Amino acid sequence: MQKREEAKKIYIIVSQTGSMLSRIIKIVTSCDYSHSSISTCEDLREMYSFGRKHAYNPFIGGFVSESVYYGTMKRFKNTRSIIVSLEVDEETYEQIEERLHDMYSQKENYNYDILGLFLASMHINYVRKNKYYCSEFVRDVLVRSQVDGYEELKAICHPMDFIGLPNAEVIYAGRLNDYPLMYQE
Repeated sequence: MQKREEAKKIYIIVSQTGSMLSRIIKIVTSCDYSHSSISTCEDLREMYSFGRKHAYNPFIGGFVSESVYYGTMKRFKNTRSIIVSLEVDEETYEQIEERLHDMYSQKENYNYDILGLFLASMHINYVRKNKYYCSEFVRDVLVRSQVDGYEELKAICHPMDFIGLPNAEVIYAGRLNDYPLMYQE
């Protein structure tokens, strides 16, 4: 008898901090949410994205670990969010975890892609090595790992596009700080 592989879940966090840049992105994209992060933990103790490296400086960005306990998410306590879970097999889960941890261990090699974000607002896809904006990064993780439904994502995608994936299940909508499964520091 062959052992059945247990399904795992990854989590995509779509958010709106209310920062000046997030409000500009909201206006340009006509989307209520302007940021996306990814986590392999239901309690969101490790969320990864491309964003501000320093909570009070929107001009220096890169690959970041996010939390409601530090950085931008701590500064903007009323951050609104939608959290979706996506079921993946064990191999895909491990592949995603490895990619996230490898990138984080080399985070100094990655930069925020402000040019790519600007061009995306004009519907121009411009990919640069080791440079991402948040939704481009989350999409890249899903595509590289071939998560079910990844082929539905356009080359230029917005945070809200992750909610529409075929196997995406909305597990929470509200203030990120009020997420009931949030780990306690």
